[in-house]
Amino acid sequence: MKLAVAPELSTYLNNDAYSRVVPVYFAGDGTSKLRAGVRAVYTNEKDAKNGGRAEDFTVGLFYGAPFSAFSH
Repeated sequence: MKLAVAPELSTYLNNDAYSRVVPVYFAGDGTSKLRAGVRAVYTNEKDAKNGGRAEDFTVGLFYGAPFSAFSH
């Protein structure tokens, strides 16, 4: 079974916010390319309404364009 992880770290300086996105590709399309998987997203930003910080964590399935970092 092939598996790929493509973490993304983003910082938004103007809004004092950041996010962490970690997609894990594990479902292939039958041609040795990965196409689907699970994505976890964490965000942390200023809470303008209540003050302090607001956090959010979500997990979801995704399906998209083929991804291949493996040679045949």
